[in-house]
Amino acid sequence: MTKIAVLGNGSWGSVLGSMLADNGNDVTLYGNIDSVNEEINAHHTNSHYMKDWKLNENTKATGDLEAALDGAELVLFVLPTKAVRIVAKNVRKVLDKTGAKPLLVTATKGIEPGSKKLISEILTEEIYPDDEDKTVSYTHL
Repeated sequence: MTKIAVLGNGSWGSVLGSMLADNGNDVTLYGNIDSVNEEINAHHTNSHYMKDWKLNENTKATGDLEAALDGAELVLFVLPTKAVRIVAKNVRKVLDKTGAKPLLVTATKGIEPGSKKLISEILTEEIYPDDEDKTVSYTHL
């Protein structure tokens, strides 16, 4: 079982997190809307983003980034593009504090407004800027 933090609990993050939990992983969703987190934890639904759909009952949600990242071996970014950099900066603060170096994966599409940078470039700049072994790479499909 892999401990996975899914950053973003909208429709895409909830579906991916639930599927990862279906496959036996320990999944914690992170989002900034308390009512969504509470609904996911209490009812295993996310009606704010999806009607009539149930998440895997083992999927948890929190608004506490440090709690979401605690022990995570993999961090899956599923955020709106405009939120990636600020969340990545906060992720780095937590990782610097704990010394953890999880694998970073992104399911966010698009490029950053203004800089026109890819999500992988943003994550590398903000989380692992000086660690050549942790450079985030991407593949065009």
